Amino acid sequence: MSIEFRVNGDKTIEHKKIKSTLGLTDKKNHSVFYFEGSAFITPNDELDYEDVINSIEASCRRSIKKRLINSKTLDHNFLMNFEVCSDRMKKNKNTYLSFQYHFKQKNNENKSIFTVKDENYDFFKGLLSDIESEMNTYNIKINKNKTS
Repeated sequence: MSIEFRVNGDKTIEHKKIKSTLGLTDKKNHSVFYFEGSAFITPNDELDYEDVINSIEASCRRSIKKRLINSKTLDHNFLMNFEVCSDRMKKNKNTYLSFQYHFKQKNNENKSIFTVKDENYDFFKGLLSDIESEMNTYNIKINKNKTS
C-alpha cells in the first residue's frame, strides 16, 4: 500500500493571471471534482459587455469540449459556471470574474485529486490560457489581484 504525500496538499494550477484550484465535490467519491478560479478583469474599451462575456463564455465552452475529446482520463460531460457582472463593467474599472467547472473521471475512476492534477495538468493549464486569450481578444486586462 502506498501513501500519497504532498506538501501543503497543493491542488492549484499555476498561472500568472488567474487563481485556480482543484477540489472534490464529494470527499468519499473522487470520480467527480471541480476546477475553479477567479481573476479581476478590466476592459480597456467601451463595449457591449454582456455580449462580450457571453461570447467569451461560449468560446470557453467550445474549448473545453474540444480538449475533452482528446482526454484519456476525463469524461466528455461537464458542467460550467462562468460568472461576472457584465452590467457593472466599465472601461478601466476592475470587475470580479469567477468560474467553476465540474468534471467526471472516465469509467467512474476514483483517482485522488493529486493524480487527476498530475495526469491532466496541461489540460487545466490550457483552459486558463484560453480564458486569458479570450480576454485579450476583447482588449480586457486580466489579473489575479485587484489593481488600482
